[in-house]
Amino acid sequence: MVRADELRREAFEVSASAALSKAFSGSALRTLESQSQNLAIRHLRVEERIESRVLVFWDPLADEAVLQVITEQRAVSTDDPNPPWSGTVRQWWARLQSVAGSWKVVEQEDLPPDRWRPAVPGF
Repeated sequence: MVRADELRREAFEVSASAALSKAFSGSALRTLESQSQNLAIRHLRVEERIESRVLVFWDPLADEAVLQVITEQRAVSTDDPNPPWSGTVRQWWARLQSVAGSWKVVEQEDLPPDRWRPAVPGF
């Protein structure tokens, strides 16, 4: 999950989606490629400074996980090359599946705050 989130973050920061296939497949890959391409078309990139990543949910029967990410984030554009940073917390849900011998994220979504899962002590 952490490696997939890192590739996702990199795709939005440099507006390049080629590396996403290392950790994503199916609808998750198509969605993230589209989002990255839309950022590139609009000459935007999303920069993040990660403060923490915590696995707050794991279901080994359903192969589902939720990663909580605490970060500072900003959207950089040609019109505003140095915008201020803002703090954010997001929870990212993913369903994993073995694809050609590697675990990949096949479905994913950012959870809205009303669907967030509580942090699990000990993770």
